[in-house]
Amino acid sequence: MSEITGKDQADATAPAKAYAPLRRSVFCALWLASLVSNIGTWIQNL
Repeated sequence: MSEITGKDQADATAPAKAYAPLRRSVFCALWLASLVSNIGTWIQNL
């Protein structure tokens, strides 16, 4: 069996840190609004 090193453990928790800002309601709302706006712009350009 292999042991989990500090680097492997950090890599395993990286996705949780990447999505941490979305836990803030204001940031999440602005991010979703931006996403919807960009999708709307993309659809309009088709």
